[in-house]
Amino acid sequence: ATFMLSEDRNTVVVNGVFSGLSGAITGCHIHTGATGVSGPVYVNFSSNASGNRLRADIAIPSDFISMALNDQLYLNVH
Repeated sequence: ATFMLSEDRNTVVVNGVFSGLSGAITGCHIHTGATGVSGPVYVNFSSNASGNRLRADIAIPSDFISMALNDQLYLNVH
């Protein structure tokens, strides 16, 4: 997936094509947690999903950028 930050740093656009899913995308979340650590939902968002493709505009919390740069977030698609 790709994440594109808006100029005002208030929104992220997520685009992705995913394989290995058991069916169409039904939900998407960004969780907190380091690599290999299961964490709680940080940002819950609905997507414009079609099959295995995803596009979403996400309003992000103020600490999102620093958390992402420090590898403290991961995307969960199901």
